Amino acid sequence: MTIFDDLGKTLNDVAAATADMLGDLAEAAKVKTTIVSEKHELEALFAELGKTVYEARKENLAENSDDPCDVLCRKILEKEEKIAELEAREEEMKAKEEAKEEAKEETKEETKEENGEAAKDTDEEAVSDAEIIEEEETKDKDDSKEE
Repeated sequence: MTIFDDLGKTLNDVAAATADMLGDLAEAAKVKTTIVSEKHELEALFAELGKTVYEARKENLAENSDDPCDVLCRKILEKEEKIAELEAREEEMKAKEEAKEEAKEETKEETKEENGEAAKDTDEEAVSDAEIIEEEETKDKDDSKEE
């Protein structure tokens, strides 16, 4: 029976060592997750600090100052101005596109009014053509069922 006792003791030792190792791995993963979370919060605080400093300093920037905060604030102001210009350009482009679409619609309406009956005839022909195609497809299906 000593072999079984030794085997049981060895298995218990291996299980205990495995449990300790898994516990250590779980704790290491938890610590790593906490570190990542803390770094994320730190980045958010830096961003908030930067925005606060920018808002406080942007009104009184010295043009030729070499102060790093002033330099960064001027760069941010330049970006804001560029974005505003691009957004205005985008709005102009949208307005032009909408005007083109409206002009197309007006032209279509005028053409329909001028052609009057011709437009109705074209619509009727299109419906008639669609009905003929549908009838042919139905006939083809019926023919293939008969085969």
